[in-house]
Amino acid sequence: MTLGIDLSNNNGVVDLSLASECGVKIVVAKASEGLKFKDEYFARNVTHAIQNGLTAGGYDFARPSEATGAQEAAQYLSAIHGVPGVSFHCLDMEDSRVSPTAGLAAFVMDWYEHVHQAVPGPIYLYTSYDYAR
Repeated sequence: MTLGIDLSNNNGVVDLSLASECGVKIVVAKASEGLKFKDEYFARNVTHAIQNGLTAGGYDFARPSEATGAQEAAQYLSAIHGVPGVSFHCLDMEDSRVSPTAGLAAFVMDWYEHVHQAVPGPIYLYTSYDYAR
């Protein structure tokens, strides 16, 4: 198993050299949320991860209650633009403001198609078991 951590503005500045020493290999850093938020720590978290030999990726905390997948993909792509070293991408699906049965598959596929066409690297769906049920 590979150990990874999720970082966002909620964590503030994290000592990734210590995380690396403790066995962390992957950092997934929040880049955006919905259409109105870009994480101010994203570029720092990715840069710091790479400087410490960690694989870095970005994620969009999806708000399907507020936007389409294409709109969110554009916001995510804008948030990661110009930040080197983002080697994978994630769509974090856990918006409690929308019913999990509210056409989320179409939202996910819309987001995926737009991101897949724009940037290299694998794309993952990031969610919880309870939300995915």
